[in-house]
Amino acid sequence: MTRLWAAVALLTACAREEPPLVSALRDAGPVTVAHRGGMDLAPESTVEAFQRAWDAGAHALELDVRYSADGVPYVFHDDTLDRTTEGEGSVFGLTWDTLSALDAGYDWTRDGGETYPFRGQGLTVPALEEVFAGVPDGIFNLDIKSREPDSVDAVVALIQDHGLEERVCVGSFDDAIGLSFQEQLPGSCTYYSEGFARWHLLGDLIPLESAPAPRFDLLEVPVMSSGIRIVTERFVERAHARDQLVWVWTVNDPDEMDELLSIGVDGFITDEVVLSVAKTGAR
Repeated sequence: MTRLWAAVALLTACAREEPPLVSALRDAGPVTVAHRGGMDLAPESTVEAFQRAWDAGAHALELDVRYSADGVPYVFHDDTLDRTTEGEGSVFGLTWDTLSALDAGYDWTRDGGETYPFRGQGLTVPALEEVFAGVPDGIFNLDIKSREPDSVDAVVALIQDHGLEERVCVGSFDDAIGLSFQEQLPGSCTYYSEGFARWHLLGDLIPLESAPAPRFDLLEVPVMSSGIRIVTERFVERAHARDQLVWVWTVNDPDEMDELLSIGVDGFITDEVVLSVAKTGAR
């Protein structure tokens, strides 16, 4: 806790200009963020999904970044292979050769399992670089799953190599990882890690009007957590008073989208890209 508050104090003391991407997203109005590329159009976390979501008008592409045993940043959500591929067991300790040979379209279905139209069609677990290259004009929201210190440097290098500093928003559930990205990419959008987001919510509930506020650009939060309603009109108002955007995950229901828009949220992280684009407007 002492280290957390020290980090909070440090961030509060350091003035930080708003990244250009945040200004552009604010001007765009409510936005659609394709969760793992969206799951309505193609198998999640594949280059095909990201391309289709972008072509459908999504404003940003949300993806999860892991780090292979031999040092390749790749895009995959789960800790295990079983749900989306023909593989079994943990992803940890696997080399890039093993990961890239998997069929990432193996279990995708939209008819309850009667058909698997992408099975055997060549969709693979992609390297992060493949996603950047596959959607060259994309805006990317990166959730860093890996905890290895080297993974931060590797992802930062890829972002810089592709000139994406002003087209990425980066964060992690891990406080230290999130802070590291903010330090290495000072002009890029960053979002609250889990620990800092909880601290922010505590200040909203008590409230702690005089408490310091870490300077991140986005709050990416669920509507509910542990039976507590997080995304309220007051929560959104407080975030906006700090010039911070609020993106809500994972929102797939049209009525819930309407309700959240009515209290001023800035975007949906959604599996249903086409539905969400109809609510927010296309990019």
